[in-house]
Amino acid sequence: MNTNRNAFILGTLLLASTAAARADEGQWIPMLIGKNIEQMQQMGSRLSAEDIYSANKASLKDAVVIFGGGCTGEVVSDKGLLLTNYHCGHSAIQSLSSVEHDYLTDGYWAKDMQGELPVEGLSVTFLIEMQDVTAQVLNGTENVQSESRASEIRTANMVQLEKSATEGNHYKAMVESFFSDNQFILFVYEVFTDIRLVGAPPATIGKFGGDTDNWVWPRQTGDFSIFRIYAGDDNKPAKYSADNKPYKPRKHLTISTRGVDDGDFTMVMGYPGSTREYEPSYYVDMITNRINPKMIDLRTAKLDVMNKYQQQDAAVRIKYNYKNANTSNAWKKWQGESIGLKNFDAIGKKKAYEAEFERWVNADEARKSRYGHIMQAYADIYPRYTELYLLMKYYNEICRYGGVETMSVARQIAPLLNSTRHGSQEKADSTAAALDVFFRDYDARVDSQMSVRVLECFMAGTDKKYHPEDLETAADFAPMYGQSILNNETSLKAALGKWNKRRARKIMSDPLFVLYNNLNKTILQNSKEYATLTDSLNALNKLYMTAQMEFEPGRHFYPDANFTMRVSYGTVSGYTGNNGTRYDYYTTLDQVVEKSRTGNPDYEIPQRLAELQASKDYGSYATDGSIRTCFVANNHTTGGNSGSPVLNAYGELVGLNFDRAWDGIMSDTMFNPDICRNITLDIRYLLFVVDRYAGAGYLLREMTFGNRE
Repeated sequence: MNTNRNAFILGTLLLASTAAARADEGQWIPMLIGKNIEQMQQMGSRLSAEDIYSANKASLKDAVVIFGGGCTGEVVSDKGLLLTNYHCGHSAIQSLSSVEHDYLTDGYWAKDMQGELPVEGLSVTFLIEMQDVTAQVLNGTENVQSESRASEIRTANMVQLEKSATEGNHYKAMVESFFSDNQFILFVYEVFTDIRLVGAPPATIGKFGGDTDNWVWPRQTGDFSIFRIYAGDDNKPAKYSADNKPYKPRKHLTISTRGVDDGDFTMVMGYPGSTREYEPSYYVDMITNRINPKMIDLRTAKLDVMNKYQQQDAAVRIKYNYKNANTSNAWKKWQGESIGLKNFDAIGKKKAYEAEFERWVNADEARKSRYGHIMQAYADIYPRYTELYLLMKYYNEICRYGGVETMSVARQIAPLLNSTRHGSQEKADSTAAALDVFFRDYDARVDSQMSVRVLECFMAGTDKKYHPEDLETAADFAPMYGQSILNNETSLKAALGKWNKRRARKIMSDPLFVLYNNLNKTILQNSKEYATLTDSLNALNKLYMTAQMEFEPGRHFYPDANFTMRVSYGTVSGYTGNNGTRYDYYTTLDQVVEKSRTGNPDYEIPQRLAELQASKDYGSYATDGSIRTCFVANNHTTGGNSGSPVLNAYGELVGLNFDRAWDGIMSDTMFNPDICRNITLDIRYLLFVVDRYAGAGYLLREMTFGNRE
């Protein structure tokens, strides 16, 4: 890539960012939101770009955080009080629960700060600043022909930039890629690790509707939980200590109790995880027809086993509560995504776009020389890439995502066994401590049966050449499981407790560890080819992204989501689903009670909530005599936006984003403004539950409320 080429890319990005955009699509970089602000104001926003993101003063971005490792949250008081979704706090709530103190079933409400419960391993991350470092990252790649070598140079430059940004301070820095490695931005973060649970409703409110309503509208879920950030005496991050103080944030959100009406402007700020909006039709075909169906079958098998034992045993119900929810969430999402892509004829629309693109390319010899090979290259790569991508997905489901839970044990032990002289006692003790977390939420009955079902899916879904040599059929797993110590906490801890070469050799010959090594062997045998194909696709995607911008110079391109802070905006709006049904933009507590009478266990509600609805004891939180629970708008969101603040025209908090509507789940790949809707918990339902249901109104006295009529 030459210097003029770099200048072209940056110029194209600038041109794209100044063109008109559709109001209801896009996940925009807050540092560059000034390019959108005029349109936002035309739609009703009363905010300036500085109100949203400022490097010089407190702004809305200072009240929005990464919650844990994959959600968003928002600070709502000057004492570090934080809101996020119930499903985002679910793992923390489960970790604090037991049969004797079942906070999942009963909920939890601290009576005061002394009653707030520390959550081990939980973090909250604030964005401090952003900086465009594209020129620095691309430095040295100008005349490099090899994409793998260019990638190495970019990576080295990124590491140096991150190091420079964190020298002499306690911050964390990350350089992230945008527009398929055509633009790079440095993010500087501050991470707090003393986070405590303040309050959570029972699951019958926080997960109301369960799997029945997941990814569905209408929805009435009270999907929220409340935490507090603690800091040291200097208001900086500190390890947990009883002496720590509530964190005083640079900015906390003001809450509006006016609610929203049809057509109102709304804005979502948060950390969307991943989208693939600019991929070719070959990618959409792979996901829709090859990957999703196989992964749906596998997770169906997992859920069948977990559900069986959770229904039989209260302890198993608690242990596998988060695992089940996490498994089910993607399982149902993949189903809706595939249906939505087919209903929207996403592959057909992509192919039509590509045909127009190729006609444009072939109309000019220079363009033909530069871009003419792109589509054929995709056609050549994707068949083999799809086969290997599916293999990698199966491996991750088996060894990383709990499909065969003992493979997670093997994976944690492997570094100890692979280290010099099979590791030290200190490393063995560290491994044993890490396994405490695993076995706390483990049941051998669930694992043994779930593993066989998952391996059946893997062996049916892949060529025999990828199967471990010690597994002729999935049934061969049962005797291996019976002879292993990887599923026995007592035996495994005993082996690690007096660590020596003999014990290391014994574990290395354990049948389940051998299975793990054989699975890894298959992956290693194919990883080089997979990496080569991935590099080729990355290079193609980079070139195709540039070509699309040149092809459509008037289009306002937004970068794909990559779990960096983004802003999306749109309006509150109902919609007509693919089945022809017209859906209103809000739901009510009355509907909660109506559903509770159907007998579906996903619709069970606490007696106290039913009594409040029957007596209409709504306080000041009602509209026209009813409590509104949730609403929908056409903001462009995705995974990671869970817990994101939904703000009104004045930047006031009106709700918590928590889901998308079934008909429009395919928005990670193609956005359809007619049916893509984000689902939001109405902040007034949250306040009602905290105040009237839980009697924790003292928390509201920390909050700041808007007074606009």
